[in-house]
Amino acid sequence: MVHLGRPWRQVKYETNANVIFDEGKDLDFRVDFGSYVVRKAYAEKEADTIRTVIAAYQEQQEGQNANFAESYEIINKVAQYPRPVVDGIVARGSETKLSLIDDQWIQTVQTAAAWLVERDIITDKIDIAKSAVKL
Repeated sequence: MVHLGRPWRQVKYETNANVIFDEGKDLDFRVDFGSYVVRKAYAEKEADTIRTVIAAYQEQQEGQNANFAESYEIINKVAQYPRPVVDGIVARGSETKLSLIDDQWIQTVQTAAAWLVERDIITDKIDIAKSAVKL
């Protein structure tokens, strides 16, 4: 039950892909989130364990953030994106920060979910607070 924030921006490269929207430019809020998900009962019972694991992951992530270009080259050995895509991602840079769920996170994700529902990207309304466990 942890938010994994990864700023991502779609960019047009040699693939002739079209930008649908650019978070931070076309939108004043994020709609792209990653999360670690566990069963609600586990999160409620093992909150300290989850906090410890997330702290360890964040420590590792800070090293990756500090060496983004090098870490992305390692990632791309598996991903195998075209060189112009990798160069663009590395030039923009990125920082990943893990955080535990709180009221602000719930509201942010709820806003994003509503935006996606309005555009029929997600077909059913979602109640984020109902499923989230604040740690």
